[in-house]
Amino acid sequence: MILLEKLFSKYSKKELEEIFPREYAYELINYRIQPRLTSIAGRVDVVNELNYTYEDFLTDYENYAEYKENKLLFDLYKKGITAKNAAIKFDYNETSFLAYLRNGIPINKGTKIEQMKAYYIEDTIDIQGMKYKIFDNHCELYASKEELEKFRDKYNIDEDIIYSETKKTCHLAFTGYWFYLIKYNKIKGVL
Repeated sequence: MILLEKLFSKYSKKELEEIFPREYAYELINYRIQPRLTSIAGRVDVVNELNYTYEDFLTDYENYAEYKENKLLFDLYKKGITAKNAAIKFDYNETSFLAYLRNGIPINKGTKIEQMKAYYIEDTIDIQGMKYKIFDNHCELYASKEELEKFRDKYNIDEDIIYSETKKTCHLAFTGYWFYLIKYNKIKGVL
């Protein structure tokens, strides 16, 4: 298991006993149990300290390779967040959340599950050169019609581009995953 190899190459037995509860460290070292990524990530920065990658995750936890939202699952787990805790934070049904992870999350429908995905996953959206306005339940981008068409096609947004008389420019209004991502990036100060 790649996670254990990286953990054992970075930390000595004594250091592991200081990081983890003694019994857990004993089981890791002596029995080489397959740990939950969340158990390790809750105490060690697996990405920056261990250089543990998404590809390593898919190799170690082969059952998650079949999940359509395995990237979201990795982004949660590497932060020490379980799927259950993520669902609770957004007041979402855990069983439904796990089904979405397995089967895929519909994009641009304005659902709570899209909000959760935008909050946790490390995704990027390029709105440089465009003006935007964020509302409670949607956002509007202002730019030339050509720029907005490229944006709409790139992010698979199924909304019309409308000319705004008051703004004297075209705009694209939308909700869903990309709206939530823009909203969270604004809150984080990324935009």
